[in-house]
Amino acid sequence: MPRKPSGDFDPVQYRNSWNKGNMLRLSVAYSSDFVTKFKEACSVLGVSQSSVFREAMQKTIEEAKETGR
Repeated sequence: MPRKPSGDFDPVQYRNSWNKGNMLRLSVAYSSDFVTKFKEACSVLGVSQSSVFREAMQKTIEEAKETGR
């Protein structure tokens, strides 16, 4: 486990190390107007942008599984 020079456990370094080996990032680019409207819509609905992406991705994965491919 990552430790600080003092010998104490460093949770930030541990989390960063774990994320590096287990997480991936997605990057997209859309028009400023479209992104602004999306952010406003998420705020109005009280949902996070991340949750919207995750739900859409999960739905796509499930639909792909249903096709049998």
